[in-house]
Amino acid sequence: MQEAHARAASANRPTTTSFSVADYAVIVQHAFSGARVGEGLPVLNAEMFATLWRSHRARAVHDGDFALAAAASALIDAADRLPEGALAAGAATLNGEEWAVWVDLSRRVILAAARPAAVYLAG
Repeated sequence: MQEAHARAASANRPTTTSFSVADYAVIVQHAFSGARVGEGLPVLNAEMFATLWRSHRARAVHDGDFALAAAASALIDAADRLPEGALAAGAATLNGEEWAVWVDLSRRVILAAARPAAVYLAG
């Protein structure tokens, strides 16, 4: 059932490209003043990304990490609805700690953040 939903969502995903991954750092720095921000990279395989985050969400719920479970839900939703390349991820140093940060480039908003960045940006 989830696979059918993911395929249907993918088929209905818009294809406009009125955004740029170059905006990633500006968006993150605007939200988190003083952050050191690396290069943002677009999520290019939304179906695989959503599958990975469903796994992260299940583990987070099992572990009682409801903030991560909520972040995972937001990212799964974004992967299902955003046009290809509108979801970007990268690392940002906030208060001396490296976080993974995901941005909706089409709306210019941060969707989620998680740490450690190396775990959630792997792959």
